[in-house]
Amino acid sequence: MLTIFLKLRFYLVVLEVLESPEGLRLLDRLRSFGAKLRSGLQQLGFETLSGEHPIVPVFVRDTAKPPHWWRICSITAFLPPV
Repeated sequence: MLTIFLKLRFYLVVLEVLESPEGLRLLDRLRSFGAKLRSGLQQLGFETLSGEHPIVPVFVRDTAKPPHWWRICSITAFLPPV
């Protein structure tokens, strides 16, 4: 029972932070980073899923691009799914 209470309290604190001025600033910053990543990948010729969310799905359809993709992943600290 205590575990459930702690989880609920944690989620309430997270919501308080997200709705605060600092939380809104951090969300804007995260959206900005996502937009920059999406734009940069598109300029490199990768197909990305459109949207304003910070998660940027990437389609690598050309089999010649994966070596280039690995260099991008190592620079941005993202790892492709296994």
